[in-house]
Amino acid sequence: MKTNLIVILALLNAALFAQKEYNFASTGRQKLLINPSFAGSSKGLNIQTLGASNSKGSFYSNYTGVDYGGRSFSYGISNTFNSSGNGAYSSNQLDITTSYKIKLNSKLTLIPSLLASYFTRKVDGSKLPFQDLMNIDQCIPTPYLPYQPQDYRIVRSKNNFSASSGLLLDINKKITLGVAVYDINQPDKGLLETQKIALSQVYHISGILFTEKKVQLQPYSILKLQRNGNRYYEVGAYTSYKLVSLHTGFRNTINYNYKDISTIQSRSVYFLLGAHVTYKKVKLGYTYMSIDGYHDAHELFFSANLFNKDKSMQRSLMVN
Repeated sequence: MKTNLIVILALLNAALFAQKEYNFASTGRQKLLINPSFAGSSKGLNIQTLGASNSKGSFYSNYTGVDYGGRSFSYGISNTFNSSGNGAYSSNQLDITTSYKIKLNSKLTLIPSLLASYFTRKVDGSKLPFQDLMNIDQCIPTPYLPYQPQDYRIVRSKNNFSASSGLLLDINKKITLGVAVYDINQPDKGLLETQKIALSQVYHISGILFTEKKVQLQPYSILKLQRNGNRYYEVGAYTSYKLVSLHTGFRNTINYNYKDISTIQSRSVYFLLGAHVTYKKVKLGYTYMSIDGYHDAHELFFSANLFNKDKSMQRSLMVN
């Protein structure tokens, strides 16, 4: 059984993302994945959903989140689903978050938050693409190959809980600084043996410029660090004119010694380009992320802000 599972995971690793969850490029549309303190950052009820895939259909990711912004307390719930290898590997995570606004003075607002998550990871060998099975000897040493076809049909799943936290500082509705720490309890996610999720940290800053002009600019930067996991630095901006906004940016995946952040080195650069339109309190958009020519990602998103008397539009990675 253990040998068979090694085969399945090795195939996924050779052909796909290999147990690494997809990180959406439509930054600001999935605020609760950046920092749970963004729950309720726009007053009223906020609904967001995103879907991502590539032209070759090797992976699919979906995010759906709902959050409500109250005067002091805010709440959010979201679900993230990832699938690769035609469903041979999949994961699903349900997140529930709450945040609290602390008015330090007329210009500064501090927002701490707590996030509780329940996740499921699953590998299903029966869904491996036929071409991967045909080329299995290129990925796996012959002594480890299963003898019978049914040995490839192994199914294994893992369920567990995770705890995370975030903190935001809003400066006069113009600048937002934040930090989030995910998987504080380092839960076990191993499908084969004990494999604890490494604690990850997200640092971000965003702002809004030219608020009195017809064209507004919302620059942002995000740094995500995780030992033996997803690590990247992203910078970009949303340029808005009336009902249309253009999203441009780049994401740089990085290598570093987790004990010394100064050792960060570039590995590869992904380019982001997207656009969205706004009608009243509803936004629709598309984002393209060029990864390496093979795993290019196409994202579609929808968001709506309901029961909000404030006429200000939703901002990306900002506190309204």
